[in-house]
Amino acid sequence: MFSFAVSGYVLHWDPARAAAHRVNAGALLLDSGGEEHIDASRMRLVVERADDGRRVLEVGRSYSPGPESGFQPGVAFVEETGVLFVGAGDWAGAYTVSPPMKLWEERVDVGFWGWSRHGDVVLMSAELSLAAWDTTGRKLWDTFVEPPWSFHVKEGLVHLDVMGSSSRFSLRSGPEAEPT
Repeated sequence: MFSFAVSGYVLHWDPARAAAHRVNAGALLLDSGGEEHIDASRMRLVVERADDGRRVLEVGRSYSPGPESGFQPGVAFVEETGVLFVGAGDWAGAYTVSPPMKLWEERVDVGFWGWSRHGDVVLMSAELSLAAWDTTGRKLWDTFVEPPWSFHVKEGLVHLDVMGSSSRFSLRSGPEAEPT
C-alpha cells in the first residue's frame, strides 16, 4: 500500500486490497466497474479529507492490460481545481473531489501509460494516443500515435515523434492547429 498527501487530501492505493475489488459504502462517491477480463488486474483508489479522514471518493475497477504487460495505473491530481485524473489499462477517467463527482470516463485503446502536467494542460499518453485536458477536466484534443513514439513539451509546443516522423503543435490547441 502507498499513500500520498496533497492539498488537504490523502490518496491511498492498496494493491493487496485491490484484488478484493470491494468498495466501501462510507465514501461520498463510489465508482466501480470495468469489464471483467479473464486476466484482469484490479485497482482501488481511496481519497480522504486530511483533516477528518472522511472518504470522499473511492474508485474500484477491473482493467486490462495490466502490470504483467507493462501497463501501470496512474493518477494526476490538480491541486487548484481539485480534479483527479485516473488511468489503468483500457480505461481513463476524471473526478472532482469537492464536491465529489465523476466528470468523464473513456476507453483507452490498447493501454494507458501515464499522465503529465504542463502548466494548465494535463496530457495522457497511451499505447495508441496522446490526449490533452485542461486542469478543470475539459478535453482539449487527442491524436492517434503508434509505437514507437515519444513527445516532449517546450515553450508551449508539443514536439511529437511517431515512428521517426516529427511534428510540433500547440499544447492547448492540438495537432490540427498551426504552431505559434
